[in-house]
Amino acid sequence: MASARARILVSGLLNVETSVPVEGFPVPYMPVSYPANAVRTAPSGVGLNLACALAALGDEPRVLSLVARDGASLLVRRALAEAGIGEGDLHECLPETPLSVVLSGPDGGRRVFCDLKAAQDVPLPDGAAEAALAEKPALAVLCNINFSRPLLRKARAAGIPVATDLHVFSNPDDAYNAEFLRAADILFLSHEGLPCAPEAFFPALAARSPAKIIVVTQGGAGATMWERDGGRVRRFPAVRTREVANTVGAGDACLAAFVHHWAGGDPPEAALRKAMVFASWKIGESGGARGFPDAATYTRLLREAGLGG
Repeated sequence: MASARARILVSGLLNVETSVPVEGFPVPYMPVSYPANAVRTAPSGVGLNLACALAALGDEPRVLSLVARDGASLLVRRALAEAGIGEGDLHECLPETPLSVVLSGPDGGRRVFCDLKAAQDVPLPDGAAEAALAEKPALAVLCNINFSRPLLRKARAAGIPVATDLHVFSNPDDAYNAEFLRAADILFLSHEGLPCAPEAFFPALAARSPAKIIVVTQGGAGATMWERDGGRVRRFPAVRTREVANTVGAGDACLAAFVHHWAGGDPPEAALRKAMVFASWKIGESGGARGFPDAATYTRLLREAGLGG
């Protein structure tokens, strides 16, 4: 890998996801269909997707999350173990593991049904946030779920950079995400909910957030990045490294690779270009926490893209 190994804290949802291919949207009514060898169930969730991507990149992710003591949770724990990630910051507070179902169309479109169970209602145990930050990670990726909130102020007070992803986001005055906006040094979001072009949306975000870097991921149209330094806005074309199987998890992979390279010293433009290569390869496989290139493949992909190795 091109960047140095970094300790990165990830706070986010862990769930189990079932992916179902559909012919397109809207999905026509049909009593039953039999997609051969196409329905997949696997551990996922933004927290797992980010952590597994960071581990694949060679970093040392530490995962803070709430889990249940049920069969679905065993799948999540196994995925973490296989990625070499410990369970020290998993707290058994949930009655059930969150579940999601993803309908994926052949053009990359998707519809996600995410049942969070009690994950939005159960707080972190006392002292959990302090323990997770005690080793002062190089960066904290704090997903916009309620149990991440106690870490926002504590990370900033400790001088730990904060990255977050607002996902589908349309209102800069949205009360739910206000704390995350105020804490973020690096801010990612999807184009799918924007009321206007990214260039027109950046000023509103910049006025409400101290973020130095804001990235709007745009699927097949690439990405647009704003930097506070000089107010620079740049568009980056999409990257295609293999056939697309499922776009779920693309944004998580892009954010993980971006913070990996940024923490390793790359300037934002280089970090984003490399991250787009990483995410492009990842979506060649279904499952939010699967499909990441191994070290040799990623080095080759970066070299072929003219980005070193």
